[in-house]
Amino acid sequence: MERAKRFLQSRRGRLALAAGGMAVILCAVYAACRFWPFGPNSVMTGDLNSQYIPFYAHFYDAVRSGGSLFYADDLGMGGGAFALFAYYFASPFAWLYLVIAPEFYGQLCCIVYAAKVILAAAAFCFYLERRWGGEKALWLPLCWCYGLMGYSLAYAQNVLWLDAVILLPLVCAGLDRLLAGRGAVGFCLALAAAIFTNFYMGYMLCIFSGLYFVAGLAVRTPRPGAKVALSACGRFAAAGVTAAALAGAVLVPAVREILQVKSTGLDLSGGGQFSPLDLIQKFFTGNFVWSDVQTGLPPVYCGMLGLGAALLYFFSARPRREKLIYGLFAALLLVSLWWRPLDLAWHGFAAPNWFPYRESFLLVFLLLSLGAGALTGPVRLKRGLAAGAVAATLGVLVYFTRVETYGRRRWLLACCLLAADIGLVWLWGRLQSGKKRLAALALAALTAGELALNGYWALRLFEVYPVAEYVDFVRAGRATVRAVEKENPENYRVEKTFFRTLNDPMLLGYEGLTHFSSVQDGASSILLMALGYRNFGSSYGYLSGSTAAADSLLSVGWFLAREGGAVPTHFEQTDIAAPWQVYKNPNALPRALWSPSDAAAFDLAEGLDAFEAAETLYTALLGRKAALFTPVESAGSGEEFQLTMPKGGILYAVFSGQEAGVSLEVNGQKKGAVFSTDRSADAAVDLGRFEAGEAVEVTLDTAVDARFAVLDEETLAAACEALREAAPTVTSWKDGAVTLETSAQADGLAVLTVPWDENWQAEVDGAPAEIQKAAGALLAVELPAGSHTLRLRYTQPGAAAGLGLTLAGAVALAALAVWQKKQNGKER
Repeated sequence: MERAKRFLQSRRGRLALAAGGMAVILCAVYAACRFWPFGPNSVMTGDLNSQYIPFYAHFYDAVRSGGSLFYADDLGMGGGAFALFAYYFASPFAWLYLVIAPEFYGQLCCIVYAAKVILAAAAFCFYLERRWGGEKALWLPLCWCYGLMGYSLAYAQNVLWLDAVILLPLVCAGLDRLLAGRGAVGFCLALAAAIFTNFYMGYMLCIFSGLYFVAGLAVRTPRPGAKVALSACGRFAAAGVTAAALAGAVLVPAVREILQVKSTGLDLSGGGQFSPLDLIQKFFTGNFVWSDVQTGLPPVYCGMLGLGAALLYFFSARPRREKLIYGLFAALLLVSLWWRPLDLAWHGFAAPNWFPYRESFLLVFLLLSLGAGALTGPVRLKRGLAAGAVAATLGVLVYFTRVETYGRRRWLLACCLLAADIGLVWLWGRLQSGKKRLAALALAALTAGELALNGYWALRLFEVYPVAEYVDFVRAGRATVRAVEKENPENYRVEKTFFRTLNDPMLLGYEGLTHFSSVQDGASSILLMALGYRNFGSSYGYLSGSTAAADSLLSVGWFLAREGGAVPTHFEQTDIAAPWQVYKNPNALPRALWSPSDAAAFDLAEGLDAFEAAETLYTALLGRKAALFTPVESAGSGEEFQLTMPKGGILYAVFSGQEAGVSLEVNGQKKGAVFSTDRSADAAVDLGRFEAGEAVEVTLDTAVDARFAVLDEETLAAACEALREAAPTVTSWKDGAVTLETSAQADGLAVLTVPWDENWQAEVDGAPAEIQKAAGALLAVELPAGSHTLRLRYTQPGAAAGLGLTLAGAVALAALAVWQKKQNGKER
């Protein structure tokens, strides 16, 4: 018993209590929300569901198949993948997804999120042990407040950002050692880990580290002289530069790739982003609303104990200069949230798309840290009353400004909790021995209950996905893809119109067209839109909008369907045994083609519709006119169109109008909602196959403009056969590495239906060749007549420089460690 007591009073014991208490609180939240293992649901939601999980599945497959970390053929039409790796997969927590099959990611998400919240609480406890001296009994509930703060709940789906929440206390603990003259290695390693695991959040921690260092230097007692201050600044700068260098292997290539495909768009215009009075409510429990994820208010909830302790700090007996400097520090962070130019600076001068105020966890950290400083000793009655008066004022302001949206019951609960927390802190300072511990236990229990309730209120607002449904989808989908792979030696692309997310190709392991991420190639998206593929927000892919000509050109050879699902007319059903139905496109072309034309012949003029764009590309590939589509005149306009087929074939329509969604019927048969101007204007809609002379009536529930054309399937089949015969022979095709053998009778152009990228390198018979761009997006290389070997290889920009920088950082770290050891030896 005595041994256990000593353990709990030790540093390791307090870390265990911080982690264990956080785990118990999370179990209560999971049980209330019916998350696995306490219920059928998973915390997998939002971006975690639509982006992170598919990306994890992609790298799971890449590792097992010997794929590339730098290029992915299942990233839309193909593209550089290292930025995805650096942003989503550099965290050690993400590596767990390499050892667990994708079908179990629903359960793994619950484990990883809980682990990060628990470790955040433990890391904050470690920091407080290093930061403040004196009594530590009241720190545990503050650690729980940090672990389950509003940021961790509002951005629960952005689990990759939570690594920074874990590492921030370690970075600051290292800074405290540096300021105390005890070396900079700890700070350097923690900051390097933050930059490595997520360079975006690591950038924010770099800025915060500078501010924290300046504040810490300014509050040192006695005040440091110029020589001491300069020495500290030198150690800080050396450690910071070394940290960035250590992460160079990830940082340099990722940033270079992102800058090529994503513009930051420097725009510092604008002023205040919200009413400061509205922000007060966000410090109160039960305040989260879904709009905060989109364009709402910063998630600055830090528990009512955290708010009360922060108020107590500014009325505590701490030195005035210290309180002034940290007050200014906190004010700067608050202004950074409110004033747009400063907010953009924290975000790398790129306005966030959803999830605004991503730096708000830094303010919570500072407030909780200051609150811990206030709880290092007893609180005098007058100071407690002063803090209580400010707390009451805040409560009154919330009542008169936000109570209608907040709710009176929640407001009253929050006020009672705030008053009880301040009262218990004061009472704890007045009591002795066992009663003192009882007050601390009451405060811990009150905080734990509040955090559990607030967590339930917040997480239940998110869309949830049952684990069983996810497992069934992934098992059936991956089994179907494996069945198709056995029948797909030509490496044709696979697509479907039903989808779980826009990144299903990565989730299920097939190469398609559909994709959504921040690093999606914009040029290929424009080409897909020009060819009539339906876009979805900022993504373009195979979502019920295309033509047989476009599918054949882009090598979409297989189509997956489920019972009752719509299937494009040009696909033929197969007898492949699989959980889902499999269809094949008989005219699909290989991804490498040969053309007698030059790259200029592929240029698509402005104003072309999907039919004209396809004919332009086929004409360039064949070197002769390809008349694939015949326009069809219609009688009527607006909501009803009557057509007579001039020839037999597949009838397509391109609609344009002002409505957000339009229902379609063809000859009385419902075709669903096929049109949405904000997402799929000018998409090519498949109306079905009709005979020559047949009458067709197209009916919509809203007036739109329409263009109709019929595809001559025999002409398309002949064109595809000619292109297939002339196509180069593919001897090797892997992510980022392609080898072709050509034997053309005349000079021409090898055209690959993969996106052009300046990082591709080409060799013809071992000699360097120039990479060209066809149709504004496709990869092309000029080839002379005769037999030749063309090798194409994707080279990751910045990879060598980043690796060299990391090696230099390792040398600098070793030198820093040796210098630190010598300095410590001199002091002893």
